Amino acid sequence: MGASMFIEGQEVWKKFHELNLRDELFHSIGEGVEQNHEINQGFVGSASSKLMSMQELVDYAVTWLNQYDQQS
Repeated sequence: MGASMFIEGQEVWKKFHELNLRDELFHSIGEGVEQNHEINQGFVGSASSKLMSMQELVDYAVTWLNQYDQQS
């Protein structure tokens, strides 16, 4: 996969690998985070939001995905 980009004023074609985000698993990961970690309710601007430690969220998701992959 690739895309045309401007780099230092020159148009160039750059190749890249598309990531497999596995977004169909996000809801299940989110449910697990809410059950296993402290989640604070708050606002970002005027939007009601769930606030949590980004490090804990990433660590949980990595562990969850590794366990999911081992079971598959």
